[in-house]
Amino acid sequence: MKRLILYLIIVGITFLTGCNPVYESQPEELITPSQNNPTTPNQGTTLSIKKTLVPTNILPTVTPKSSMTVPEIKDYLIEMLQTNGNCLLPCIWGIQPDKDMNQKPTEFFDELYEANIDGDIDIVPYISQGEKAFILNLWEGDIRTYVHLSVFREEGQPNLTILHGQIIRETGTGIELQSGPAYGEFSRNPFLQLYWLPNILEKYGKPSDVLMNTTMEDEMDRVNEPMGLLLIYADQGFLVGYTLPRRASGTQFVSCPSDAAYYNIISWDPSLDLDLQQMLSKSNGIIVNAVFADGYKSIPEVSQFTVDEFYRVFQQA
Repeated sequence: MKRLILYLIIVGITFLTGCNPVYESQPEELITPSQNNPTTPNQGTTLSIKKTLVPTNILPTVTPKSSMTVPEIKDYLIEMLQTNGNCLLPCIWGIQPDKDMNQKPTEFFDELYEANIDGDIDIVPYISQGEKAFILNLWEGDIRTYVHLSVFREEGQPNLTILHGQIIRETGTGIELQSGPAYGEFSRNPFLQLYWLPNILEKYGKPSDVLMNTTMEDEMDRVNEPMGLLLIYADQGFLVGYTLPRRASGTQFVSCPSDAAYYNIISWDPSLDLDLQQMLSKSNGIIVNAVFADGYKSIPEVSQFTVDEFYRVFQQA
């Protein structure tokens, strides 16, 4: 069975822009899971999430004006991405997880039904039972930033707000259009800087736990399967997940944090004590979802790296 190495390339700008092959042969830091820990999910495992401190410097939120014009809607949504609504997680875009659906930011979702903007922005809103959501696409050259925001408020279920998406590279047009994950672009994306790994760690401090799900398969011919990385902030009521590609290096799998092209931010009422299955119950990320919850293991369990060491290395941009 394969082991996994997660390279942490902390050589100036290299950590932010991608894993430079010059340094991959002699990385300064790496994660090497223990040989006696399987990479396949343990269906009987329930993770116990440790607690951490709650930040007190909550910022005022930004609420949209009613009857916004199309250009104003575009500017507002970009501002939300770039500032998170001027509020700290678990608040997402001014939406507080301990409140019901009738908040001003979620009322704004209704207005999005009137907006379908062509060109450099595209909005697809929808409402289903217990959920308000919309999909947003933003283009910068050949890079498309896909954003999906969902607010779940169902009786008998924990309130969840989920912001997730993907950075995509697109070339060609029409039937010649080709698209795929834009690996290495997260740190340069103009809309997602607040959600980039080093910035999350700098703003919110050390996570209560860091979890890894190495892959869904471990055969040599499945090297393109993803790896999941979760930062859990249990007392603050949110997690941040990244999906990374992996490649084979001899008898090991290797993955670079700077290659993340998928992101998931999930928030809940911090007064609730949720397990990982509940946290991921509404997530539909590739590997950041409840189906693979039992496959996630704490960094100390599957590597020679502690949470403290992970935090120290990754917060360095």
